[in-house]
Amino acid sequence: MKKTDNCDELKQFLVPDPCEEAKLKVKERKIAYERIFGQIKMIRSINDRSKGKENADEVIIERKNGSVVAMTGTDDFVVDPSCPSLMIQLDNGHPLMTKVTGIGCALSASVAAFLALAKSDEHKRRIACLTALAVSSVAGELAADESRGPGTFAVAYLDKLASISEEDLEKRLKILN
Repeated sequence: MKKTDNCDELKQFLVPDPCEEAKLKVKERKIAYERIFGQIKMIRSINDRSKGKENADEVIIERKNGSVVAMTGTDDFVVDPSCPSLMIQLDNGHPLMTKVTGIGCALSASVAAFLALAKSDEHKRRIACLTALAVSSVAGELAADESRGPGTFAVAYLDKLASISEEDLEKRLKILN
């Protein structure tokens, strides 16, 4: 697909919100376009089979406004294009998280809530994304500990999101770099 600023094919991928920021989650090999402050950016998704840091290079970012990028998979990454050498990798979560519809949506809502607290401070935005990913993935691990399958996991995950503590994060969080 040819990248243009006025391409009809892109319109199906653009979902502006009141903040003029829209992010789309895409499955393997699909291309998503993101509209932030009126600029179109191209991101190639990391597919569900990503195994680690070597796949983080699959993300193409045209840096125009310093957006923080969060990538989820077997490991989760937070990258700040204003400092590309700073890529933070988390090694938490559980495979059941991929079996329940709505986990990604809950994560997106959590990221939005944490980012709202960060406002426009670049450092705080990076920490906000990282914290949202950490809370979600640790909640997933805690929920899996008491689940028998995807059904009981879904309920336990919501319960853990509502009750996760600082102590839970301190005990479980694994930051690889």
